[in-house]
Amino acid sequence: MGYYDIAKNLLEFAQNLLNLGDSIAKKELEKRLRIADYLDKIAKCIDDIVALFERGEKPYGGCGELDEYLRSIFDTLQGVFSEDDIERYERVLTGGALARGALFIVKDAGSKEIAQGTLEDAAGRFRALANRLRI
Repeated sequence: MGYYDIAKNLLEFAQNLLNLGDSIAKKELEKRLRIADYLDKIAKCIDDIVALFERGEKPYGGCGELDEYLRSIFDTLQGVFSEDDIERYERVLTGGALARGALFIVKDAGSKEIAQGTLEDAAGRFRALANRLRI
């Protein structure tokens, strides 16, 4: 799995969460706020990873942090997503070692730019849903 695949999977997850926004909004306030908090943390991690990567630095810590937030949000999303969807997202989105390795393989500037744009799009969607859940 390459850098773009990771970005694409994060964006798909963000879009699917947004599509379920009304369903999530009907959950009790405490659960909504917990989900919103994880979404904010995930968005910030993605932004930090992209910023470090753009500066030529290796964001090992950020990748590990992102991995932990994703694992935590999957536990919180029980009852929001189906078990099959949660298992599929866990399989393709968690695993910091895989993500760390894939981030640094990109040699093609065009692919790197597309992947970074996709990651930034995902981060924005995570933040938007977090804000929506707090209303």
